[in-house]
Amino acid sequence: MRSTGPSVILASVVPTVILRSAFLTVLLGVSLPVMATLGGDAASVQNDSEQLKGTLQIRQEIGYSVYKITAPGKTDIREYLSGEGKVFGVSWQGPFIPDLQQLLGPYFKKCSDAVQADRAKYVRRRPLNIHEPEVVIETSGHMRSYNGRAYDPQLVPPNVKEGEIAYSVPASVISDASATITEASSISIPSAISPIAVPPGTTPNVHPISVNGGPVSGSIYPNAAFTSVIVCERGTSTCRTVPGILVDTGSYGLRVLRSALSGVDLKPIRSKGNTLNDCDAFVNGSYIWGTVALADVRIGGETAHRVPVQVIAEPKFLVPTSCSNGGTDEDTQASLGANGILGIGPEPFDCGLPCDPSSGGTPPPVYYFCTDAGVCSPTFVSCGSECGDEAPNQQVSNPIILFPTDNNGVILHLPPLTHETAQRLNGVMIFGINTRSNNRVGKATVFTLNSLDNFTTTFAGQTLTSSFIDSGSNGYFFPSSIQICADDSLFYCPPSIQNLSATNQGATLGGGTVKFRIDNADNLFNNNPGDAVFTTLGGPEGAPNTCSNGNGSCTFDWGLPFFYGRNVFTAIDGQTVSGQPLTPWWAY
Repeated sequence: MRSTGPSVILASVVPTVILRSAFLTVLLGVSLPVMATLGGDAASVQNDSEQLKGTLQIRQEIGYSVYKITAPGKTDIREYLSGEGKVFGVSWQGPFIPDLQQLLGPYFKKCSDAVQADRAKYVRRRPLNIHEPEVVIETSGHMRSYNGRAYDPQLVPPNVKEGEIAYSVPASVISDASATITEASSISIPSAISPIAVPPGTTPNVHPISVNGGPVSGSIYPNAAFTSVIVCERGTSTCRTVPGILVDTGSYGLRVLRSALSGVDLKPIRSKGNTLNDCDAFVNGSYIWGTVALADVRIGGETAHRVPVQVIAEPKFLVPTSCSNGGTDEDTQASLGANGILGIGPEPFDCGLPCDPSSGGTPPPVYYFCTDAGVCSPTFVSCGSECGDEAPNQQVSNPIILFPTDNNGVILHLPPLTHETAQRLNGVMIFGINTRSNNRVGKATVFTLNSLDNFTTTFAGQTLTSSFIDSGSNGYFFPSSIQICADDSLFYCPPSIQNLSATNQGATLGGGTVKFRIDNADNLFNNNPGDAVFTTLGGPEGAPNTCSNGNGSCTFDWGLPFFYGRNVFTAIDGQTVSGQPLTPWWAY
């Protein structure tokens, strides 16, 4: 959930001969001017002090040009210039969100306004879907895999279709070993786990979760699962139980507000007098910032030692602009809507190789070493043996991988509902997959993932190749012609309930149909003001029928409503699950 990134740059010399629909590659090893922002004039691009070494690709289409540069961390950024030299559109795709304030220029205020509106309505961290006469802004993705685009409809040349303003998703996938997979054909729960899960406390790998509205007094965080964790000073019995932690399969690592750690002093990682900090961002442009410290973490009967965790809002000095990028700092319980985030998705670390010293080049602005005076610079941080590095891992880590046992994944179980909404819903996390009798895959369908931890969802004739399962999203988010709410463009408001179905397909294994329903969000919230559970909540994820060959709006985000009435398995990359394909994968 990163929003950090380098400034976008544009070569000052355009080749005289460029083939249509083919990128011409130029190696960048000199100082270059910063790329014009959306709506800017390429002829008036000004030089600044930032420099970037990378690969610039330029492609000439009929009536416009595309300039693409790969930023540090392998995020691709494209700018679309009309024949008159105006930047009419921008797009991005990669493991980090670029500097949207730089990229969008005067249009960025629309993003910040949308985040503030989310805060006021207390419906958080959804993909942006802004469609107005003067600007369209769409964002999507999850940690390590972000994409988005923005354009001014009034500047788009008449011969350009909106689907051409898009990013390109790599086609590479992760291969796996042979396995027998049983396809699911409905929303039933074909798993070895009983619909009534093992009671918490009786088995060490079982821990309660609850969709209960969250810890903020007087506010309800809809469709969010919360749990508690025990955080201890490393190697001591000085601990704090922290409730109200958001359970998120779309991110990796434990992040806790400093204000929730009263009585526990987690010492930040330091080197040569500098303190290690982490910048973590969300798809809507908000972010969190704080130190990285080693802690012992207990969840249920499982304990992970020496876990690199993020302590949010410590220390309180000016956040680097390459982290904040004009976004909103969610450094309090009220703004975050939680006391922290437990990222238990299918990766072991929040960044991995792009932040490891072995990647070389310029470090992406994710991890920073900061002086005591608050002067911060991006730095590489080792992810240890998992990345082939001899140095110990210091990246914020999924704590599950550090459990002595039950460390290859997690199952989220939430029971089915008899009604469309409810005040709360209690369930469990079950750690490990095929390590005990209570966490067998059984007849669940395994869906292998591609290199970006995505699979394919086919919906309404659209092949959405960047789809994923994310308990941290509070609805179903997908491109559709369903009516959008007049007062909130981020949710659907159909005149009557919609009975829908989609088909999920793994990268190399797994397939099955899912049936779901979408109802009017305004009616759901207004008619059920005390409820936190909404089975039929959904919203748009880009524009419908624009996904083609990995370009356009290609995401179906299966948020928390998907988890209701299911056992959802998340197998972590690099870990082994007996009798199953190579990780990472999801199963349900």
